[in-house]
Amino acid sequence: MRTATTISDSTGVELQLGLLEYRFTGRKHHVSPHKIPRSGKSYIPTTPSTRDAIKEKVTSHKGHSSIFDRDKTQEGFLSPLRGCTFLPCKKHVEDDVIRKVPDMGLNDMKMEVLKNIFGSDKDKEKGIVDSTDEDKFVAKVSSVADKWDGREQRIHPEKELQFSKYFCEHIQEDMKEGMLLSTRRKAGLGDEFLTMCKNAAISSTSPKSWKRR
Repeated sequence: MRTATTISDSTGVELQLGLLEYRFTGRKHHVSPHKIPRSGKSYIPTTPSTRDAIKEKVTSHKGHSSIFDRDKTQEGFLSPLRGCTFLPCKKHVEDDVIRKVPDMGLNDMKMEVLKNIFGSDKDKEKGIVDSTDEDKFVAKVSSVADKWDGREQRIHPEKELQFSKYFCEHIQEDMKEGMLLSTRRKAGLGDEFLTMCKNAAISSTSPKSWKRR
């Protein structure tokens, strides 16, 4: 069964972009005799050859991911969003750190790490994410990474250092490109963070059109 989903931007304007979801129920599904409301075109049944090809791929060892070319699909999905800045959700980054630190046996470092990254309103301290440009951010990351390594080594002297490596490989680049103070201000957030339940793209040419919560 195939389901089509349309996509709108933050102002409610429908984009020339859609998502197709295929669900394999194990049985044939009738083709609606009605026309598609949005386009006025008739529904077209999947040809037997296409259906068999999809079925063969989806039951292979690669599963559903073998149906589409991921790079080409991603390129097509992102094309209407070129010129936009992707702002990671602060809560998701915090949750990632809160989950990862204890997994590494470093729960004693958790609050310190969060404070180093995001600062503290209570203590009136700025975090590395409040850097005003990328060079300053990279320098601050290097400084706190040394601090984290020292603390981690005291906790687990026999183990290989983990958290700073994880941060640099999985968080640093996204944070540098979408969470620095200069980027947030340019996007119209002021000194605030984006705290939506999903990642969002904000056009740098129209920051006032974005509604935050």
